[in-house]
Amino acid sequence: MSLSLTLLLCLGGDERAPAAPAGSGLLRASEDGAPELGILLRPFYTFSAKEGGLGSEDVSGSVFEDLDLWLGQWTRAFAWKVSADLEDGSAALEDAWARVRLRDDVGLTVGQFKPRVVRSGSILEEALLFRSRTFLGAAFDVWDDGFELATHGERWSATLALVDGANGSESDHFWSLRGEWELYESDLAEREGARGAENFLVSRLGVATFADVSQSANDGGGLAFDLALTYGPYSLAGEWAHLQDEFVREVDVFNGHVFDLGDGDPMSFTFARRVGPEFEAALRYQRAEDADDTTATLLAVTWARAGAA
Repeated sequence: MSLSLTLLLCLGGDERAPAAPAGSGLLRASEDGAPELGILLRPFYTFSAKEGGLGSEDVSGSVFEDLDLWLGQWTRAFAWKVSADLEDGSAALEDAWARVRLRDDVGLTVGQFKPRVVRSGSILEEALLFRSRTFLGAAFDVWDDGFELATHGERWSATLALVDGANGSESDHFWSLRGEWELYESDLAEREGARGAENFLVSRLGVATFADVSQSANDGGGLAFDLALTYGPYSLAGEWAHLQDEFVREVDVFNGHVFDLGDGDPMSFTFARRVGPEFEAALRYQRAEDADDTTATLLAVTWARAGAA
């Protein structure tokens, strides 16, 4: 069991723009369209006998997970963003993309970005409940060069992405197609948990298919489903994927525990309850269904300033 106490500090804007909001528009526009600057600090305290069931030694103490700096601009016609991770003392480029609105309901993103495959992989770091993403989320938490088309209706959205993939600029790039449906009239917020949730049921269903060449000579792909809902102070999220044996992604979670995800049906379930305006408790179970049958049961208590996105 892993217990994580999270301190969240996000400066310079209420949130960074989501990859593809459903229903409410493709581009987030600030009131004056001025550039925005933000800093994210994400320190943790962790205690675990085997760090969520992974590894062989006790793990405890403070962990500095993120130090990110970003600059971006969002208007109705266009958006752009550049971000870097400064955690290791050097600037590692993450986002470097520009997005234009081709028409009211179609947007095109070009540059370096994360393709939207599973919801848990696209949620921004400051909107996570746990120190790490789910196994599936971590597998698709990858910035890559390419383009993405996004379109939306009143209660649905779809994204088609084509990026370099595991073999870089060679042939057989990674592609993904994702559809999302708001099952009720309100949009589900782009964050884990129930922070800021309405006092009525809000839910989103996502379906994605994808393919890549990754540590294999042949194309490999998969199919993924995810469902997330909030109801007052409660939230529930689940995801499942079927990965072909040719599709392999290296997943690095929990203090460098690395394993290969592929040729299986990984899944996760996350339940959270908001406790007052600033605290939230969450429980997660996940199964990788890898060669070592990796599983993890995690408990997190998270604090974020009231009103943070």
